[in-house]
Amino acid sequence: MKYLNLIFLVFGFAIFLSSCDALEKTDLVKSETITTVEGKAVVYEMYVTGLDKFRYNFSLAGLKDTTQLFEARFTDETASDVAMDIEQTRKHLKIKLDRPTPTQTKTIDGFTYELSGTK
Repeated sequence: MKYLNLIFLVFGFAIFLSSCDALEKTDLVKSETITTVEGKAVVYEMYVTGLDKFRYNFSLAGLKDTTQLFEARFTDETASDVAMDIEQTRKHLKIKLDRPTPTQTKTIDGFTYELSGTK
């Protein structure tokens, strides 16, 4: 009986792991610095996560730390070439993508970062 329970436990764990987004296969395709804000680089990384599936991660990278800002996911073949407009003021950075994505906002040390879609 103990072995049967162990088999079910292992089988259930394997199903759980196969459904986790954190374990999806990703290949880094592109990494670029968009701009700098108060001595830190605003970087985006584009990953291919499957056939016609792309994930864009935006982060704020300093000398000693990196802070995740936003994530955007797209599921079409043209998403490998997303165009961006950048608007930067003294206390605000707006990144506008050329395709629909929900607006995301994050404030760090009094500076506001915003990601939105359809420029």
